[in-house]
Amino acid sequence: MKLGALLFGAALACAAGGVADAGTISYELTGIGDGTLNGAAYSGPFQIVAIGQTSGVQEITSPANIFFNGADPFGVSIGPLDITITLLGIGSVNVTDPAYVFYVPSPNVAGFGASTDGDFLDVVSPLLSGYDLASSIGPLAVDVAYTGSVNTQYGVLTFNDVSGAQFSSVAIPEPATWIMMLAGLGGIGAAARMARRKAAAAVASA
Repeated sequence: MKLGALLFGAALACAAGGVADAGTISYELTGIGDGTLNGAAYSGPFQIVAIGQTSGVQEITSPANIFFNGADPFGVSIGPLDITITLLGIGSVNVTDPAYVFYVPSPNVAGFGASTDGDFLDVVSPLLSGYDLASSIGPLAVDVAYTGSVNTQYGVLTFNDVSGAQFSSVAIPEPATWIMMLAGLGGIGAAARMARRKAAAAVASA
């Protein structure tokens, strides 16, 4: 019984810690927006998906490329990321400059940006409080704090008005983390079977 509890605790610790281990993470922002792509107007639902490695998360120690002011450490950022933006009725475009996602604890702002033009879409919500960019979160209803432009393979994409925004992220642990989790769960099963056999033997000998 003690062995089973120990293995169960190890599996839970592994599962809880997996999101913080190095692995792939995907950030998503959806909403209804309007703007222009290479000068042509668009309006309707959109989806932004940014994918990177949690090992790229680092503290922001200077607000030089972020459109907010704050104390040191300023927040966290992750990059470089692959960012794909899908516009209903138009299709998908890729951000061509090195891209990043950031989180600033005051005033609870998360955003998407690229090295050339800076932030192009930032959102704010108290539900983002304490977010570390390495964990799964949401989807959360968020308010838009800033809209801008970003370079894509089809020209400059500009966001103007955005509504109904939702932000989320999904962390995918490395295979080694999954192996540890499965090993822990296997140990739990073995301990349970052993306990059942001992109980059955005790009943049979009574």
